[in-house]
Amino acid sequence: MDGNKISLDQFISLLEDKYGQPLSPLAKIGAEDFWKYLEKINDGILSDKIDMTIDMFSIAQAFPEYGSHKIWKGLSILLIIIAIPLFFYNWVIGATFIGLGGVVKMVGNIVLRSNGQRFVREIVEAMRNKNVQSGLRNLCAYYLSGMVQFSSERGSSQWPHFPSNVITGIQATIE
Repeated sequence: MDGNKISLDQFISLLEDKYGQPLSPLAKIGAEDFWKYLEKINDGILSDKIDMTIDMFSIAQAFPEYGSHKIWKGLSILLIIIAIPLFFYNWVIGATFIGLGGVVKMVGNIVLRSNGQRFVREIVEAMRNKNVQSGLRNLCAYYLSGMVQFSSERGSSQWPHFPSNVITGIQATIE
């Protein structure tokens, strides 16, 4: 994929369409830096030289299909709350409910992890298809929202740092 196939104005326009509003001045600077290193970021992620770390709680809030872990977390809290008075009534039943609450919490963590892996897999698949609109545009939008961070052996980058920090190794902040 050639970063010159899409102009900066087209790329910013795609991001503004994604957000449904104009980008802030800082976001425009971040988007321009992302656009400059579009091909290197794409190649780095696809070759596993750049790792993506995601904030699943932000993603679950923005996209309900990734929030199924909340049901399990809520159920575990409910079981533990029920266990407290039961513990005074009959400690065996109370301890059982506390144990069940712990198991349900672990299930919630597994669901959270699998939802995160599914989210990353969908982004990487769109990038593999060299689809700027659904792959790199979304990745840039998630980066600008603080949902995705990058790291490599050269450095790391999370909003409001320049996305190119992960490639250049320079730790510069967008100001």
